Amino acid sequence: MPAFNDFDDILSAMEQDPALRDAMRNHVLGEEFLQLPAIARRQEELITLVIERQMELAATLRDVAEQISGYALVSSRVITTTVERQDRIDADIAELKAAQARLEASVQGLLESQARMESDIAELKAGQGRMEVRQGRMETDISELKAGQARMEVRQDHMEARQDRMETDISELKVGQARMEARQDRMEARQDRMETDISELKAGQARMEGQLGNLTGTDYERKVAKRVSRAARRYMGLQQSRVVYGITVPDDNRIADLLRQATETGAITDEQADELERVDLILAGAFSDDEPAYAVAEVSLTIDEHDVDRANIRAGILQDASGAVARPVVIGTAISNANRQRAEQDNVTIIIMAE
Repeated sequence: MPAFNDFDDILSAMEQDPALRDAMRNHVLGEEFLQLPAIARRQEELITLVIERQMELAATLRDVAEQISGYALVSSRVITTTVERQDRIDADIAELKAAQARLEASVQGLLESQARMESDIAELKAGQGRMEVRQGRMETDISELKAGQARMEVRQDHMEARQDRMETDISELKVGQARMEARQDRMEARQDRMETDISELKAGQARMEGQLGNLTGTDYERKVAKRVSRAARRYMGLQQSRVVYGITVPDDNRIADLLRQATETGAITDEQADELERVDLILAGAFSDDEPAYAVAEVSLTIDEHDVDRANIRAGILQDASGAVARPVVIGTAISNANRQRAEQDNVTIIIMAE
């Protein structure tokens, strides 16, 4: 082995002998420094792997964003939840970017210092672990989102089915209500017809009763006319009386002439003459002083207040027209106590005469 006098001789020998140079380098630098290139290559591979995982994560995030955008149309609540999770994803992306920046700084630091390189490698591993954990959580969140979306779609299907059933029920109710209203209209129409029929029956019955009453009253008037002279003498003191106007009396011009003269002279009005002509019976006779007198009678099976009033009014008209005494009379088979009292107060003679 040659002798070396100084450090320059060593350097010159190393330049001439590559084996010596390698041996010297291995001796001086040590095993750890010699492993530095391999560590750097592994670090580069690790960084490349991290970048690839980041790109995959970014693609996954884009897919998640697209899915969230699709889910946004489902409901406002899902949109709100998705936006919140998107915010967390954006925050995770920001953290990943920061981690990437830290990794790049760490790579630069590896070039500068072996000591910092080992520390950075440890941090990268820890960061990768956190990223994997976060990615796992993110995948879990995506699965939960999909499951939630599926549940929401099922619930929405149920709600739509229930709404369809409700709409069908409402339609059936409307149809049923329409049928009920139609039936009610028919029932009301039938009831109206029945009420009309009943009214017609009542009117017919009233006409029949009126006709029967007229027939009965007319028959009673005929009977009264035969016996009224005796009754007038008995109850009123009217002597030599006879019926001069009534249903059984032939045409007698006495009363007609009297009324014509009275209306011509203005003693009575035409309306009063018409009123008197509707009287049932008029008797002519005399009282104790032999002065001509009349009895104006209203005839009815049951004497009521109208009979009393008509007899009183018509007697007054005849008295004004003739200038002679004319007394009101009501003739019937029965009279109430109130109408009897009314007749007595108006000085109307009451004659009860059986059929």
